[in-house]
Amino acid sequence: MSFKIAVAGKGGTGKTTLAALIVRHLLESGNKPVLAVDADADANFADLLGIKDVKTIGTIREEVQGTKGKVPLSMDKNTFVEMRLEDVLIEQEGFDLAVMGRSEGSGCYCYVNNLLRKYLDRLEGNYPYIVIDNQAGLEHLSRHTTDNVDVLLLVSDASVKGITTAIKVKELAEELKLKVSKMYLVISRLPSGDVPKALEKKANESGLEIFATIPYDEQVLDYDLNEKSILGLDSSAKAACAVSELMGKIENRTLKNDKGNSKH
Repeated sequence: MSFKIAVAGKGGTGKTTLAALIVRHLLESGNKPVLAVDADADANFADLLGIKDVKTIGTIREEVQGTKGKVPLSMDKNTFVEMRLEDVLIEQEGFDLAVMGRSEGSGCYCYVNNLLRKYLDRLEGNYPYIVIDNQAGLEHLSRHTTDNVDVLLLVSDASVKGITTAIKVKELAEELKLKVSKMYLVISRLPSGDVPKALEKKANESGLEIFATIPYDEQVLDYDLNEKSILGLDSSAKAACAVSELMGKIENRTLKNDKGNSKH
């Protein structure tokens, strides 16, 4: 069974960067293969992982519409979809990437999201870890692409708006009764110093623990500006060290929970 980590939060808080840094950490730690899932319609995850010209699950939606007529007459729709899903999985050294993409025509994302969920269910046995980068905001929760995950990282920057969005994601996930084992708040792109007391108080009042912080890192900015894969970031980089510490805390808590559950 795969260990699933999903990231969510307000746009611009660095959630996609965090997801890419988690993939980087897992590869460096030898936890291969990793399945990276870009469930954001903007599809920036691939860029940070150094992948260009991606094929998306969203294009399959268009192909199965009657107006495009791309489904062969000798093949039923489900078989065609399964075949195309294999085509859009991007295989890399140590990890694979599945990109949801956007719907190119009119209509909702329901079909694309159903494809993504079914696809993940079928693939999860092949990977020790799955890392899911969700769309910014709250809408992705109602699509249930964040359902049945081990850890949901609620990503905020050092702003009240970021914390407020993280709280709303937590509350909506609970309202929808999503199967999320643990939810942790991560403050990303933190300037030098501690988390402002006002943000810490606001998080605590909502029942959220500030689980980890990721400092602002000029090396990460340099990689972004020069369109370099975050996978090549040096291990000594501040952000890389912080993510290693974050993952260590997740693994330690998971081990403790497993031991506690084994007693009952």
